[in-house]
Amino acid sequence: MPLTARPLSSQTWPAFARLVEKHGGIFGGCWCISFHLEPGEGKRGAATYRAMKEVRVREGRAHAALVFDGPNAVGWCQFCRFPKF
Repeated sequence: MPLTARPLSSQTWPAFARLVEKHGGIFGGCWCISFHLEPGEGKRGAATYRAMKEVRVREGRAHAALVFDGPNAVGWCQFCRFPKF
């Protein structure tokens, strides 16, 4: 079966969460949240970062492409939207 790509969304969140949890929360539990944090939101634990990331995904405020091998996410690429200047 060929690899496919899908956006990170509410529908793909469970597959993303399984992938990240499989690897210990990525880099010690950061959940790739650092680019999303507002001043004062840093220095929290993995469970908090997971919840913060999930809220942003479900609100459409986290942007990533997930790579799937069948039903399983096997990789992702996160990107940020910057405001127009």
